Amino acid sequence: MPTIWTWMHPRVDESDRVLEKNLRRLKEGGVDGLFLLVYDGHRAFYESAVLPAEKDELSRVLAIAR
Repeated sequence: MPTIWTWMHPRVDESDRVLEKNLRRLKEGGVDGLFLLVYDGHRAFYESAVLPAEKDELSRVLAIAR
């Protein structure tokens, strides 16, 4: 199974929808992992690999990103 790369821009709602879709795929077991890249429009300021066993950690990751 592939690892999904996703991105999140703190000021763009669309990135939240993309992230939610990819998280759903992760929880359903359709992918091996999720690589989260948080982007502020100019640069990445947070990167995290989230594996299925760590998916509960995601709320902490998103809190840091916001």
